[in-house]
Amino acid sequence: ADNKVIAAVRHGDGSIQAAGSLSVGEQLLLQAPAGGDETASYQWYRNGEPIDGATAASYELGQVSSIDDQAQFRVHISSATNPAGVSSQVLTLNVAPAAGIDL
Repeated sequence: ADNKVIAAVRHGDGSIQAAGSLSVGEQLLLQAPAGGDETASYQWYRNGEPIDGATAASYELGQVSSIDDQAQFRVHISSATNPAGVSSQVLTLNVAPAAGIDL
């Protein structure tokens, strides 16, 4: 209802946990707002630009780095019942530095 992208961290054991903040090196998984329309199609955007191949209900960024700090993500969802679609709110990443050097 509030159209927010859900950010989660994927741990080494495969478990997923909601993320309020991230640290360099953590695995980031973004989930589209809940839906239910099987005809829905997705397009993820980073800083306003479409991400090639990011057309599923979730998008896995992989390990975040300091370069990802303040990156903005959103997803546009369209379907047969709503061909114009709707875009999520923008999610801005806040990535905290890790101990050591970020390469």
